[in-house]
Formats: sequence, structure tokens, C-alpha cells
Amino acid sequence: MRRSRGDKVPVASLLPEIPGVQTTKFNKDHFIKRGVTEHLCPQCSALALFSLQLNAPSGGKGYRTGLRGGGPMTTLIELQEYQGNQQTPLWRKLWLNVMPQDEADLPLPKKFDDLIFPWLGPTRTSELAGAVVTHDQVNKLQAYWGMPRRIRIDFNTTTVGNCDICDEQNDALLSLMTTKNYGANYAMWQHPLTPYRVPLKEGGEFYSVKPQPGGLIWRDWLGLIETGKSENNTELPALVVKTL
Repeated sequence: MRRSRGDKVPVASLLPEIPGVQTTKFNKDHFIKRGVTEHLCPQCSALALFSLQLNAPSGGKGYRTGLRGGGPMTTLIELQEYQGNQQTPLWRKLWLNVMPQDEADLPLPKKFDDLIFPWLGPTRTSELAGAVVTHDQVNKLQAYWGMPRRIRIDFNTTTVGNCDICDEQNDALLSLMTTKNYGANYAMWQHPLTPYRVPLKEGGEFYSVKPQPGGLIWRDWLGLIETGKSENNTELPALVVKTL
């Protein structure tokens, strides 16, 4: 993304549910107020950017959703105890969900380049119809590092103070970023930590399972732990569940 292009917006826009232009214009920010989060430290900005790229919802014309679609579900294997100890550290709980390379068909690459980390190479865009990114075009490990949004954080405009997220003192708090639409348009991906459904009717494409406002019910639960058929779909658990 060229520096001269795109829209200048607050870096707080990386966060979910932050009031947007229309919300503030018509004074509809009743619950999450404007101006509460304005300055982020570089560390919190990086985490917020990664989270947005991973879970990006629809954001207007050409603003692509995350690799799994907007608002995806993540399923993890839970570690109840380790060597008789129920008080296990977070890293060990998460490590349980790092799958064996061969069984998961996610081998360690010989080179860590833009085929895994898209920000290391030229930005993939999708202005043209049919311009999509599939797992055949890049490394399958990009599932963990997808970059559907075109965002450049402004490191030239900084202030001194406390981060509005972590409250840590920082000499280079960030407040602005530039965004542009038509980033990478991911298609036909299956994220290793997400369950999917395939419509039984002919020609239906698989789609990721989304959390529901009322929570999951019994028929949803079955599809999260084993492959099977429901009334309308074939239920596919996440790869991490099938592998482990």
C-alpha cells in the first residue's frame, strides 16, 4: 500500500465495537463511548492488528473478512491435567493444540517468506473480480497469519503518555493509521482450529461455523467433536480435533 493512498483513521479502529464515523456523527455511541481509547502503545497496537486480521468482520465495500469469514469460531483441545497436576501453565495448555506436522499435513517450510507471512512481500489485492487467495497459491500455514485488511500504522505521529489499553507508560503512543479496501480475498480455506459445514445439496460450498447469540445447542456440539451429517449439512470438526 502506497503511503499517499488510503483513508486516515484512528488506530483505535483496530478494536471491535469502537464507534465509527456514522455512530459518532448521529450520537449513537450510548454504551461504548467515543474518545475513551485514543492512544495505544506499539505492543497493544500489534496485538490489536493481529486480532483484527484474524477475525476481520465485513467492513464495507471491498473491506475483506478474515480467512475464516467474519466472527469465526475457534475450538481448542482442553488440557485437564498434566502428570497429575491440574494447575498447568498456559503455554502447556496451548501446546496441546500444536499438531504433528505429518498428521496435520502442515510441514515445516524450508523458508519462512511471504507465502506464510504475507506482510513480507508485495500486498495481494482484490480489485479485480475473481482475484482470490487459496491455499494452493501460498503455504497452508498462512491460515494462522492471514492479512485480508490493508492497514499501515502511522509511527511518525506519536505522543508520550500511558497506553489506553494496558496503562503502561510509553514514549511513542500511536493514534493514527491508514486503511485501504480490496486487500487479500481468501477463498476455500479450512483453518486448522475452526469447524466447518458442507451443505448436502449439490454445489454447496463449505463454510465455517459461527457462534450464535443464544449459544450452542446439542446438535451443534456433535459437529464440533466428530464428522457426521445433520439435517442440511455434513459437519466437519476442526482439524485439531480430528488430529488429536
